[in-house]
Amino acid sequence: MKLSSLKQKLKLLLIGTALMSSGCVTQNPYNSSDPVDLALKICGLGYSSDAATLYRGAYQITNKQASAEFETKFGQNLETQMSNMFKNIKPADEGSMKVVSDQIKETRVCVLDQINSYREPSRSDLVSQCIADLKRRVGATDNGYPYIRDWTVIEKDNRNSKNNLVVGYVFSQGGPDLSRAIICKIKKNKYDDLTPVELK
Repeated sequence: MKLSSLKQKLKLLLIGTALMSSGCVTQNPYNSSDPVDLALKICGLGYSSDAATLYRGAYQITNKQASAEFETKFGQNLETQMSNMFKNIKPADEGSMKVVSDQIKETRVCVLDQINSYREPSRSDLVSQCIADLKRRVGATDNGYPYIRDWTVIEKDNRNSKNNLVVGYVFSQGGPDLSRAIICKIKKNKYDDLTPVELK
């Protein structure tokens, strides 16, 4: 089967995968400010290539998942979509699929690096990075004690600003749960540092 025919199957498959995961993969005209478009252009991939469709689907799914490890999640979602793609393609299409797989292997590092450098982190991204840093500092591993849970931005706190997010959380070292707070410091739209503060 020709690569162009495979492309239609691939797009239908990815749309279904994205709908089940977290939303619809949209096909928009080229957007020079979009992180994926910029990455595809810099890394030598055409907007309409099958590999580009995979990257775009993985990005849209990952972008809806608040995580401190965007690059890791992106890679996992890309692998999942590739796996689903191979499961649903007939043996006669395997030659075309190898072309797509090779494109991904050759451009993966470049695309991930470029997307990570161009994308604007969401507030959820910034808070997740801040909490991940806090967990590292106190030795929380999400398995036993100490633990940090139930974190949320305290919206009504007047210490919130463009570069400061007041985040409340529950902390325990094995005794009673303690309600605490930190200020997550943002610099140039990136997580920079944290400071413990008193809850108001």
